[in-house]
Amino acid sequence: MFEAAKRGNVMFLDIIWETYPDTMFEVDGNHCSIFHVVVMYDHYSIFSFIHIIGPLKKDLIVWKSDEDQNNILRLAGMLAPTDWLSVVSGAALQLQWELLWFSEVREIMHPSHHENSERETPRALVTKEHGELKKWETNE
Repeated sequence: MFEAAKRGNVMFLDIIWETYPDTMFEVDGNHCSIFHVVVMYDHYSIFSFIHIIGPLKKDLIVWKSDEDQNNILRLAGMLAPTDWLSVVSGAALQLQWELLWFSEVREIMHPSHHENSERETPRALVTKEHGELKKWETNE
């Protein structure tokens, strides 16, 4: 399941979740849910399932943190793996996509999860992680 999430295999996950809906709440060895993985790899087509599972189940998923205390908003603020970014050509388009992705994930989060007093905010993380794309954008 987690490999399917990394690869963006919507059809496989849809079949699994239809047959075994509770598998949506499984976590891997890093305490990441499927939705954590989907956010890390920017797979909107799978992430959109979160809108149809109901508010209580959605809240159970989005408040969880991985073993490094990253909730899904912090994960959305991190730069997507470079192999995925090569699909989107040009730094400006990559930066635009990453910012839209962060906004989409932020919308489903409770405002209390937008900030973390012990660590840099997810928004500050976006700025730090995407600084190189910003430099590339100005050089293109």
